[in-house]
Amino acid sequence: MNVWAFLMLVSGGLFAGGVTALAWDRVSAWRSMPLDEFRTDFAGVVQRADRVQPVLLVVAILASFAFGLTDAGAPRILALIGASGFLVTLIGSVAVLVPLQRRMISSSSLEAGALERMRHGWFRGHFKRTVVGVASFLLVAAATAV
Repeated sequence: MNVWAFLMLVSGGLFAGGVTALAWDRVSAWRSMPLDEFRTDFAGVVQRADRVQPVLLVVAILASFAFGLTDAGAPRILALIGASGFLVTLIGSVAVLVPLQRRMISSSSLEAGALERMRHGWFRGHFKRTVVGVASFLLVAAATAV
């Protein structure tokens, strides 16, 4: 296993595992929380996740592209498709989810209905991020196995 494969698998696996754990554990708890409690808990979790998840995702993107460009055949194709999926995840997160979560956390004057709509929009977006992140990881993992 070369260094690109190692970095691709470790960073991609940690990223995919992190977003899956968040979707599995926190989102289900957040659905039933009162809005004030949700906002406080959400802010704390997002602050912790935002320290490591973007770095893992960027490393996964770079390592997957590097692996794909240095290999040939099916491993190349799988790694490049996986890297593209990771890149789409990053773009979607930066363009949609990060601004949404900042508005949810910073604006204490939001009416309950607006916060509830944002909360459900973030849940949908995070579910999509999780699906694409896990699929991308499976593709890069397959690239090392073929």
